[in-house]
Amino acid sequence: MVHADGCCGTGIPNGGGGGTGGTSSGGTGGTSSGGTLKFGYPFGDKSTSPAGGSPWRMFQVLGHYWEDWKGVHLAQDIGGGAAFSPVYAVADGLVRVSTTNTSSYKNVVLLEHDMGDGTKICSFYAHLDSRTVQTGQTVTRGQQIATLMDQGTNTHLHYFFARPALCDRIANLNGAGACGYDGATSNPGVLHSDLSTEPPTYTAVGTDQWGCSAAGYEFISPSQFIDQHHF
Repeated sequence: MVHADGCCGTGIPNGGGGGTGGTSSGGTGGTSSGGTLKFGYPFGDKSTSPAGGSPWRMFQVLGHYWEDWKGVHLAQDIGGGAAFSPVYAVADGLVRVSTTNTSSYKNVVLLEHDMGDGTKICSFYAHLDSRTVQTGQTVTRGQQIATLMDQGTNTHLHYFFARPALCDRIANLNGAGACGYDGATSNPGVLHSDLSTEPPTYTAVGTDQWGCSAAGYEFISPSQFIDQHHF
């Protein structure tokens, strides 16, 4: 069985037991980072928070516990627009991975962004119908990198930001290892699509019910990071 937000493909190392919840950093602004690189959003006008303007909206926030999937969501889900819509790079960067995926992600893209101050951050995109970039290619902010997969009324982009440790893990696994959920049993206070309750970051715990584990890795809210580094 493949769950709605995919998992990580085959051959992914598991680890850790279930938990009551991972670590959510409190308040807004926890994603703040230095650097001069500017970011936009992955859809529409690329400028309007949190995703690129109408009709794009938040389907599910980072850190939301969903009983149906028995874990905490490890990304933002952006939907409301049409299937096969273009997906855009959120900033200038390097394509670390562009590949098919054995889960319901279908295709994934991982971009690495140099912040200009010696630090890097990555953006991960999943539930893609097609990819328009190749591994090793450089991209510019706003460049089309993919099209959105048709999931009927649930058509959405699953995406998150990652620091180098998680970015390297996903790249070394050729796009795998980016679990859709973790093994937590709760994360009180984070509401399904309410951005005002979303933590800036969330550190995964345990293993999900499909055997995927990202335990100990930090996932970053894309929209909150972009808001702080908007062009």
